[in-house]
Amino acid sequence: MTASVIPQQAALSPMRTFDPIRVARYEKDSWVAYYQRRWLTLLRLLIGLVRSTYGLSLWQAIRVGIPLTRAQLAFAPQDNDVPQAIAYMEQFFVYIKDKHGEDLDPHEAALAEVSWWVVHRKFFGHSDNPEVTEAVACAYAAAYRIDPALVREAAYHRALAMVYSDAWVLSERDPNDPRLQQEEDELIKSYTALRIAVS
Repeated sequence: MTASVIPQQAALSPMRTFDPIRVARYEKDSWVAYYQRRWLTLLRLLIGLVRSTYGLSLWQAIRVGIPLTRAQLAFAPQDNDVPQAIAYMEQFFVYIKDKHGEDLDPHEAALAEVSWWVVHRKFFGHSDNPEVTEAVACAYAAAYRIDPALVREAAYHRALAMVYSDAWVLSERDPNDPRLQQEEDELIKSYTALRIAVS
């Protein structure tokens, strides 16, 4: 296989041709369920999220949705288990790599993914901090094997979505709070930019 063929195949990968609006809505709803500690709802939403993001069947999404949810559970408490969260995310990325033939390092992708969770928790309530954007860009870069500079715009808008999410979490968590729509709008911008960058 020549090097010139690999990028073309990667470009055709379902994880590079997702619907930004659908993914954004699932992610926003997942964040809401996570902060409300509705774990069964979170599992259902994460299954929908991975189906939409990675182009998986329902059974495939259930299979990888379980370690993904376990990673979230391991990270959720204040005395969280970061190594365990990374281990579960590595299982997730091993499956994605095998399914789509992506040229990613599952451990590197898992470490980068959980790292942005750590950075976000550090700056919770101040998610417009450049460190949050950089951590998300590195997570995208590891998952898609791309220069972080090319996904920084996507990371920037995802960090802005976190600003609205953080504010909602710190408020009365009203399901009708307009900040949830603002959060979703920023996620749509983020995933639109990401799709352009990776496809």
